[in-house]
Amino acid sequence: MAVQTSQNLSSIVDITVIISPQAAAAPLFNQGLVIGTSPVIPTYTGTSPRLVQFTSLTGMTNYGFTTTEPEYLAAELYFGQSPAPQYLWIGRQDTTAIQSLIPHAGNAGTGYAVGNTVSIIQSGASYGTATVAAIGSGGSVTSLTPLVQGTGYSVGSALTTTTITGSGINLEVDITAVGETPLQAVVACRNANTQWYICIALAAGNTDHEAIAPYIQAASPASVYFYSTQDLTGVAAQALQASGYRRTLGITSTTQSGAYPNNAYAAAAVMGVAMGLNSGLASSYFVLMFKQLAGVAYEPLTSSQVTTLLGYNTNLYLSYNNTYLIFQNGQMASGAYFDQILGIDQLVSALQYACMNVFIDNLVVPLTNAGEVLLINACNGVCQQSVTQGFLAPGTWTGATILNVEAGTALPNGFLVQSQSYTLQSAGARAARQAMPLYITVILADGAQSLAIELVVQS
Repeated sequence: MAVQTSQNLSSIVDITVIISPQAAAAPLFNQGLVIGTSPVIPTYTGTSPRLVQFTSLTGMTNYGFTTTEPEYLAAELYFGQSPAPQYLWIGRQDTTAIQSLIPHAGNAGTGYAVGNTVSIIQSGASYGTATVAAIGSGGSVTSLTPLVQGTGYSVGSALTTTTITGSGINLEVDITAVGETPLQAVVACRNANTQWYICIALAAGNTDHEAIAPYIQAASPASVYFYSTQDLTGVAAQALQASGYRRTLGITSTTQSGAYPNNAYAAAAVMGVAMGLNSGLASSYFVLMFKQLAGVAYEPLTSSQVTTLLGYNTNLYLSYNNTYLIFQNGQMASGAYFDQILGIDQLVSALQYACMNVFIDNLVVPLTNAGEVLLINACNGVCQQSVTQGFLAPGTWTGATILNVEAGTALPNGFLVQSQSYTLQSAGARAARQAMPLYITVILADGAQSLAIELVVQS
């Protein structure tokens, strides 16, 4: 029998190993989305319904896209920019989804109540459901609202239904219109996936752009909408400008009587430039102005046309002196510059993730000044990264007074994160376990897009 000669050190030094969870990384804001009507991607089935991520054109053809489909042509422009973006999502606008339906005359059913739901039966179609919006005598249905638009449907009459909720029977319906609108497709893609940042809808016209813009303005997470238009009168651009939309960017680009058909997808090229350049690395801050759009032909416009269209805050791809091909101006419909929108979106997201990681990584963030320092340090790190990228820069504050920062205060780091002392915290805020608010003042680096030179000559 062996004799134990050595004792376990744990009886003296007991070590417990705790491995902290890996901090979540903020989104990179470098993924675009192209939404088209080709019936390649399923809207309800498969491993990735509604939209699929691709890293190459080969991946698209392997999935089932042909080289002549609009989504593929747009992807060619997207991936064809330099530096090339890494990721592209392709989404589906389902042209076989139920758009509107009514009770079939003479067969409106009995025993239904408002709010009951039914599924719509049609050969080759699936998933379509509707909600009873109004009823008449005996519980007959007088109005229906599509609940799930489904797929595979066509206009038809006297279609049978199956009751999902409620006790109504014998309802038949007429499908009066099918096909999702571009707005409905954008909403569906946003609900299905949160990784993409910019989207374009290939089947969208002027009225669709005006419908999508307010949705994107309020969408969460933060999103941006790019669109192409061949309208040289600037109708959509004027309407979007008047509404002040900060998250919609348009490019006016015609196919020039069919000579350059891919100009119809010019917005995909702009999106490719933006997503390819946005690496998040040091000195990666950029402006869209002056960039070249590979695969897009410049627009042959008069100076008057250029002035008018740029005045509507649309963007153009132009030739200067037969030497420079440049994208101009990189502005959103409101007049704000895309680089500012992107940079602020990234900064806000990174700050949210950094503070959330502080809460998760620590057993407690105490409601004390020491606890507040943990959050301040996290935000300092995020802001410093924005300085490293080039989005923020040292300067002098010229805005309103924010705690200890007033007009004329130098911000040598380009930012300052402040908070009041916990001695000033209200009882209500403490009872709700709210940390003291942080006040972050930042100075944007911005980018030069024009220059005046005075040349003084002496003979």
